Amino acid sequence: MQQNLPRLILAGTNSGCGKTTVTCAVLQALVNRSLSVAAAKCGPDYIDPMFHSRIIGAKSSNLDPFFFDENTLRFLLAQNASGCDVTVIEGVMGYYDGLGLTSTRASTYELAQKTVSPVVLVVNARGAALSVLASVRGFLDFLPESEALSAKKLLASPNLIILKAFTKLYGMAGVRLGYALCANTALLAKMQAAGQPWGVSSLAQAAGAAALREAAYADAVRALIADQRPRLAAGLRALGLQVIEGSANYLLFRAPETLGAALQQRGICLRSCGNYPGLSAGWYRTAVRTAPENQQLLKTLQEVLA
Repeated sequence: MQQNLPRLILAGTNSGCGKTTVTCAVLQALVNRSLSVAAAKCGPDYIDPMFHSRIIGAKSSNLDPFFFDENTLRFLLAQNASGCDVTVIEGVMGYYDGLGLTSTRASTYELAQKTVSPVVLVVNARGAALSVLASVRGFLDFLPESEALSAKKLLASPNLIILKAFTKLYGMAGVRLGYALCANTALLAKMQAAGQPWGVSSLAQAAGAAALREAAYADAVRALIADQRPRLAAGLRALGLQVIEGSANYLLFRAPETLGAALQQRGICLRSCGNYPGLSAGWYRTAVRTAPENQQLLKTLQEVLA
């Protein structure tokens, strides 16, 4: 892949979050600046490319990581972008959503990896405020390769703002700490003027500074999860439970519907996933924790299920 091929993937948190609207808006803005623009869509979708084509006046291509290998994807991207100033690629569904519930195969994430393309996440913030930060932070830390695909390299643009929170990775939800990255100092000044003068407490600042000094912490956490996740999954399966493979710091599994209530009597609270679309009562989610904690969970489960 040519490194001087300007390109950008617009991914989303989920279907219906506004990816196509944002993509068309970006395409129109680039066309208004008299730039020659190429467009593409992740996957076999033919409807969204019709919207792209209406704006740029040329065919929008499909980049499908399910049907095409890495070299073919790169060739098609370069071919479609030939003679253009920039290529805008619209993702499919949520950024990590691929084949099945737990795979990133054929996802926008896989396309970003194979084409080494920077990604901007489209988030629908309707009905939310600070909680949006937790969602964005979760996407950033979900897989270790995500940092390499971050939009930080695009911060030279004055119109880009990246919001990060300490909520998930550092387990610091209580201090309500996060930060914004933006090259537009005038915009940052306006944001600061509009906010509370005590928006971040001295305790939160100290905690954040201490967390950022722990450079090896994130790698250690990911290594722990990578080691413990298959062990915990094997332990759950040994108890006769249906476990869905995953890549994050939790596992989805199916058990008797009464399991949650029984565990609460023993001081353990599992996240019930019965309200998830497509799932029923009896589906639970458990965090992948340290070896002693995971063993304690398995021991208690064995006693409850006996």
